[in-house]
Amino acid sequence: MMKILITALGSYLTGDEIADAVLEYAQALADERATDVVDIPISGDGGSTRLRMSVGWLVQVHAVDAETEGSELTDPATSTRLRERATRLTVHRMSPEPFEPLGLSDYDWLRYA
Repeated sequence: MMKILITALGSYLTGDEIADAVLEYAQALADERATDVVDIPISGDGGSTRLRMSVGWLVQVHAVDAETEGSELTDPATSTRLRERATRLTVHRMSPEPFEPLGLSDYDWLRYA
C-alpha cells in the first residue's frame, strides 16, 4: 500500500513511510509557525521522480491510503532526514525558555498592583 499526499496544487503518490514523515515534519513546522521545502520521491505514470513541495505553517497537506499494484516506493534516507528535522523542532519547542528574574522589590510589585 502507498499514500497519496494531497496539497492545494495537486496529489502525489508516494510510499507510506515517506508520506508519514512528511506529515510529521509538516506538523512540527506548523507548531513553530515555520515552513520549509522538502524533496521527496513520488510515483507517476513514467516511473518514479522527485517532488519539491512546501510544508509547514499555513500549508495544507493531507494523506490518504492508496491501493496500488507493484512494490511500494521507499527512500529510507529521505524518511529519516524528515523525521530528524521534526524531532529537532519538537525538542527545541519543548526545551524550557531561559528564565531571568525581574528583580522587582516588594515596593515595585505594590506599585503595579
